[in-house]
Amino acid sequence: MKIIRARIRGLGDTMETEWFELSPRLNLFHLPEEKGRTSFFTTLAAINPLLPCEDTRPFADFPLISTRRGYNRKIRPEKRTVALVIFNSSPDLVAELAAASPHLYEADRIEVGRRLDYSRWINFVEISSSTRWREIAADIFKLADRTREIDPEKAAPVEPVIRSLQGSDRIKGGIERDLKGWLQSLPAEVREGAQQRIHQLCQAVHRAEDFRAARRIVERRLPIFVGLSGSSPPPAPLDAILRRIDGRIGELGGLPAAATRDFLAELNQQLKTWQFPGLRLRLGLPPAGAGVALSSTPPLATAVSPDSALQNLQAAVTLAIAFSRVTCRTEPILLFDCPERHLPVELHRQLRDFILTVA
Repeated sequence: MKIIRARIRGLGDTMETEWFELSPRLNLFHLPEEKGRTSFFTTLAAINPLLPCEDTRPFADFPLISTRRGYNRKIRPEKRTVALVIFNSSPDLVAELAAASPHLYEADRIEVGRRLDYSRWINFVEISSSTRWREIAADIFKLADRTREIDPEKAAPVEPVIRSLQGSDRIKGGIERDLKGWLQSLPAEVREGAQQRIHQLCQAVHRAEDFRAARRIVERRLPIFVGLSGSSPPPAPLDAILRRIDGRIGELGGLPAAATRDFLAELNQQLKTWQFPGLRLRLGLPPAGAGVALSSTPPLATAVSPDSALQNLQAAVTLAIAFSRVTCRTEPILLFDCPERHLPVELHRQLRDFILTVA
């Protein structure tokens, strides 16, 4: 998955933008004001950050009052989307989505948004995620009439539901459950002459649930957004990635689960593939109750120095690529927030070459 377009609907120090196009490899943003630039990147990264938004609270400083043309308007966090991104979909992702719903064979663009209350939504562009009542009303009424003739008691439960629906109503939630249960309980005499119609109606009624399953697939495949400033120490991005790896190990059952060993083996294989000149990383099984062990050749410096800043930045990028490839099966989105500020001029060329190689 690659970003095609994005938009920030900021508040306070975070700017509000129109939709802007992005290339799949390297993009340069010119944002001179430091606080606004950092807030811009933090907001964009909230689409799928390394650590949960509820823990890092990236929107904690956003005001809840918007002033325009002299009027104040209260912001409802559960209604205000502040970061929006449109991704393309790879062929293997489309195949995985189509297994959840055949409608998603056409899923070429996926829109993801993060709201001010940290909730996230996912839509498939130009593909409806649920059926409208008008699309199935005629067939449902025919089945209801036929059921009433054969077994009035079987028709009774659905009558109040279908009589109350409007053509534009979406078939989801309680309506979905009621119709699905009714269709599954139809008398055998009704089913005999309407098998295909009932099957098609079940698919239509179940569409919202199928799309919920598809959204869960997208959530697992979303690229991770990694903010990188190059500051040292502490190497915050590197620490955050290691915390994310520890969290994944916990999800897999910790030690001595075989899934944990397989996970670390896959990470190390990716690290071997993605090693950069002058830096070799390897993850080891942690002792019980400890975090994952990271070894480096040469050892990662802990003292404050320009070389340690660049080295920690390279290590963070390498780990981010390996982790995203193993867990999300895609590349991460790397957001470099002026890392050259922490480096002397003589290292700027090395930093530039490193970023170009990654891109």
